[in-house]
Amino acid sequence: MVAEMSAEIDRVKFIVPGIGINVNNERDSMPTHATSLKNELGDPVSRIAVAQEVLREMEFHYMQWIEGKWKSIRGEWQNLSETLGKRISVVCHGRSVEGNALDIDEDGGLLIRRDNGIIVKVTAGDVINMR
Repeated sequence: MVAEMSAEIDRVKFIVPGIGINVNNERDSMPTHATSLKNELGDPVSRIAVAQEVLREMEFHYMQWIEGKWKSIRGEWQNLSETLGKRISVVCHGRSVEGNALDIDEDGGLLIRRDNGIIVKVTAGDVINMR
């Protein structure tokens, strides 16, 4: 059984991606587990170049989605996900769902197995990784 928790809107009108990239941060200004492009590459990096490349990649994937190539995007999303396989909590419109992130379904919804075994499909919300 799959229940669904989603926004009241049934069509996508806009997307607001939350992306955090440490570009030229120094090690002592970040948490111990974090790094930056500068630290990894050894030299300062142009923030403008990083923003341009992020926008190019977003446009590329958006065009794949528009052209009906969702399966390739979904596969890459699954492979790169830091959420799948972890215990999470998702908050949407004052409601929360907690459980184990199982998969991303054919529609882009996040499937979560709650502690009672019910699988819930979440299509909008703030994801919090539980530790």
